[in-house]
Amino acid sequence: EEEEIDVVTVEKRPAVTPGDAGAISASSNTNTAGVRLQSEPCDHALKRCHFPIHQQHNYAAPSPPSPPPTKRWRTEAAATAVAVRSAARGEPARLPAFTRGNSTSSSDSEESERRRTHNILERQRRDGLRSSFLGLRDVIPELCRNDKAAKVMILRKAGEYAKRLVAEEHRLLLEKRQAEARQHQLLRKIESLKR
Repeated sequence: EEEEIDVVTVEKRPAVTPGDAGAISASSNTNTAGVRLQSEPCDHALKRCHFPIHQQHNYAAPSPPSPPPTKRWRTEAAATAVAVRSAARGEPARLPAFTRGNSTSSSDSEESERRRTHNILERQRRDGLRSSFLGLRDVIPELCRNDKAAKVMILRKAGEYAKRLVAEEHRLLLEKRQAEARQHQLLRKIESLKR
């Protein structure tokens, strides 16, 4: 089968003067069929000019998507929705965060204040820890005069010193029990001599 091709030709018509109007009307009566055949494609072509190209040649092609709404329109719509919900609940309208001009500055000031407080507490903790290490160093006989002792050395020597103190305590308790037993023996001997 031969493929049908639509060919549209546009011809420039000469201007019609009042004198030629009668001749044109007479000829139009005799050639009604021919004029009709020629005018219909022209009218059809003019009508087709109003449709997009993709609709003339491809009827299945979808229409081009409409452009998305602008960000400003979405912002205004969101603000309007928030105001409507607040009015329905009887609450004062609260503007979103992006409409408050001082939201960024207030958040920055809060962050700076929080950071400053954290730094102060951290400095106090470090000072207290350093004072504790210095006090522990002063009670250790081996390090009491060493001003440059490291924290690791202080902790190790403190552990060793604590073990020595525990052993010394046990020794002293044993001596105490022995002394008490010796005391009881002497008291009994004195009582026997008195008789």
